Amino acid sequence: MESQIQTVLSNAHYVRYSFAYFLRSQEQLGLKRFSLYGSTPHLFIDHRDFSEVEALACLLAQKGFSISAFLPANYGYSLFAQQETEHFAVSLEYYKNCVRAAKRLGAQVMCLRPQNGLLSEDPGVRMANCIAMMKGILKLAESEHMPVALGTALPASAAALHTAAELQSLLRAVDSPLLGVLLDTYVMSERNERVEEWSQRFGKRLYHVLFCDGRAGGYRIPGRGIHPMQRYYRQLLEAGYHGDATCFLGGRTYLQEPDKADKQTMQQILPKEGAGQ
Repeated sequence: MESQIQTVLSNAHYVRYSFAYFLRSQEQLGLKRFSLYGSTPHLFIDHRDFSEVEALACLLAQKGFSISAFLPANYGYSLFAQQETEHFAVSLEYYKNCVRAAKRLGAQVMCLRPQNGLLSEDPGVRMANCIAMMKGILKLAESEHMPVALGTALPASAAALHTAAELQSLLRAVDSPLLGVLLDTYVMSERNERVEEWSQRFGKRLYHVLFCDGRAGGYRIPGRGIHPMQRYYRQLLEAGYHGDATCFLGGRTYLQEPDKADKQTMQQILPKEGAGQ
């Protein structure tokens, strides 16, 4: 029976190579669909400008590529920025430009991975900051009809949103029909959570999956870490998830030979579960 989950690759581990190099690599693998990690040197967006997106969108259309998910880098911007500060204002403008970029690129969903935040801040205040930020982002996303998927993070990366329970509370507070969740299986595993728990909590609000293996030191190719990826895949199917799963290889492990990592990913996952076309 044909899989109902389509696995796609991303450019996250190609940031020491040009975007043209990444596209050639995908073409050599016979792939025409991927998730775009929005970061320099491949794409520059800040709180003032997202004009590079136009040329990129035209290039992708010319070469016949399409985007599954758009995952903007956070840089120094933060979903937890303190309200009524310049940091909050510029962070909000940055994420709104990312919504505009995702729309122009034809992405199915914009995915936000929490980072940064002040550990010295009261947890309630920190969460209130995040709720205010997400409401500002979703106001534009709703007008642009762009779904937004918010994920969880490890404590080393972000000051909050470490668990599915925290994420569920935020979704209820923001209360937007276009806000769903991003399941990062590596983060989920490191936090001792389960696919069943996520599917029970979020159901159809599970908008996208980062299908990531891992071990101490970060993300790994599915099957090269310590987590039961085939079991996770079956559980996602059993839970009725029909969206895409991005094999996201963030961090430094695969920066030197990213195309080799993609070939290994194809051998581990895609022949069994369907490649992005």
